[in-house]
Amino acid sequence: AFLLYTTYGFPVDLTELMADEEKVKVDMPGFEQKMQEFRESTKKKGAARTSKDMVLKANECDKLIKGMNLSPTDDSLKYDWDTKGDGNEHQAKVLAIYDGKDVVQSCSSS
Repeated sequence: AFLLYTTYGFPVDLTELMADEEKVKVDMPGFEQKMQEFRESTKKKGAARTSKDMVLKANECDKLIKGMNLSPTDDSLKYDWDTKGDGNEHQAKVLAIYDGKDVVQSCSSS
């Protein structure tokens, strides 16, 4: 429930309802404890200001699309999975790397 809520924004009450249909119990006290720990760690991270803002703003997206002639990401393959949690493997190619400030012009594996 915690992972679904914090990662995907999936409502915990809906998780409980679906779990109940499958006769599975959601540990709500555990969920609340994890949420409290998550809130506290998020506050600490915000206060430290050591993290980078990795969100691509409109002008960075424009640089990728127009300046580097890249197409927007095709996200359709991430929805190619079955209800058992299995999915196919896919090939991917990194076309650009954003470092929180600008697009990285070069990098090496050494």
